[in-house]
Amino acid sequence: MVYTRSKDRQIERLKENASHRHYTTPEKACLRGEVEHETARRRQYGFETPRSNTAIFKRNRIPPSSAYRILKSDKGDRRISVQETRGRKSRIRPTHLAALDILVESMDCEERTITWDGLAYEADIDCSPRTIRKAMETMDYHKCIACRKAWVSIQLAAKRAEYAKKMLFKYPTPEHWKHVRFSDEVHIGLGPQGKNLIIRKRGQRYCLNCIQRVSNPDEADKRKIHAWAAVGYDFKGPLVFYNIPTNNTAKMSQEVYLNEILKPIVRPWIANHGYFVLEEDQDSGHAPPRSTKTKPSAVSQWKKDVGLESYFNCAGSPDLAIIEDCFQPLKQYIRKFRHWEPDETRQLAQEAWYENLDQEWINRRILTMPDRLRKVIESEGQLIAFGGGMADPRPG
Repeated sequence: MVYTRSKDRQIERLKENASHRHYTTPEKACLRGEVEHETARRRQYGFETPRSNTAIFKRNRIPPSSAYRILKSDKGDRRISVQETRGRKSRIRPTHLAALDILVESMDCEERTITWDGLAYEADIDCSPRTIRKAMETMDYHKCIACRKAWVSIQLAAKRAEYAKKMLFKYPTPEHWKHVRFSDEVHIGLGPQGKNLIIRKRGQRYCLNCIQRVSNPDEADKRKIHAWAAVGYDFKGPLVFYNIPTNNTAKMSQEVYLNEILKPIVRPWIANHGYFVLEEDQDSGHAPPRSTKTKPSAVSQWKKDVGLESYFNCAGSPDLAIIEDCFQPLKQYIRKFRHWEPDETRQLAQEAWYENLDQEWINRRILTMPDRLRKVIESEGQLIAFGGGMADPRPG
C-alpha cells in the first residue's frame, strides 16, 4: 500500500476518533517485559516486590484496563509457543508418573530389582519398557548397583538398638553432639590394594610387566602406615602417625596410646579448658570396660586422673562414628596417586587431611547423629546408609 499525505491524515483522524489509544509495539514490549520481570521476582523471593503492576502501568502511562488488555492479548500472539503441539501425545500422563513414584517408593530393596517391563505391568500401563525408563528418568530414577551393608547378627543388632536408645536419651539434639570429638585409627596400604587395573596392549596378558605379584598377608600388613585422628564440630585434630614395635598388625597397644596419643595430643585439649567428650571404639588399646574388669589399666587410670570425659562406641558400628566418614575421602584421595613409599603416602595423607577435608562437611556430618541413632532404632539395630560418606557429596 502506498501511503500519501491524504492517507496519513486519514490515519490521524482515525486515531483521534478511536475509542481507545493504540499503543506501538515497543510500548507494548516494554510493558510486558517489566511485568514479567516483577512476576519472576515475586516467585523467587516469595513476597510482593515494591513495584506492583499498578505502579508499572502508571510509569508507562497506560491505563490499567488497556494494560491488562495488552497483557492478555500477548498470550495468544506469540509466534513460538511454549507448549509443543506437534507429534504423538505422550503415553505416560502426569497421573501415571505420580502413580509410578508412589509405587517405587513403597518397594523395599528386593522389590526394586523389578525390570522396567515389570514396573509397567505393576502400574497397569500399556507401553514399552523404554518408555517407562525415559519417564522415570524425568523424576531422577535410574538403575544402579545397590549399596551393600554387612550382615548384623541378632545379638549385635540388639546391642546396637539398645546403645542407640541410650545415646539418643543422653544426647537428643544436634547441639549436644557439638561437644563430642570422634577418634580412631586409620591404616593406609602402600601401593594399590586388591586387583590392579593396568594399561597394556593386546597379547601382553602374560608379559612380566603386566603380572601382579600377590604377597603373603603378613607382608601386606607390614606395608602400611598407621595414623590416629579426631574430629568434632568446628574441630579437626592433627593426623598423628605411629608405629607398634611389638606387632605387625598395627593393633594399638595401651602403652603407645597413652604415651603417643593421650598425653601429647589430648592432654593439651583438656588444659585449654574447652569442654568436650572423646568418643573411642572398643579396641583393647583404648582400655574399654571389658579389658579393665579385673584391675584398672594405665590408660583408664590416666583418664580418671586428668578428668577426661569419654565414651565407647558400640562394637560393629562404623555408621555411628563420624571419624569413619572422614577416613573414606582421605583414602580416596591417596588412591589417585602413586604411593609406594611410606614418606610419599604420609605426605598424601597429610594433604588430604589438612587441605581437602572441609570443616563445614564435617560439621554437617556431626549434626546428623540424632537422625542416625533414630534410624538404627527404626531398623532394629541393622547398619544404616550414613556410614562412609554416603549421605552427601565428598568434601573437596
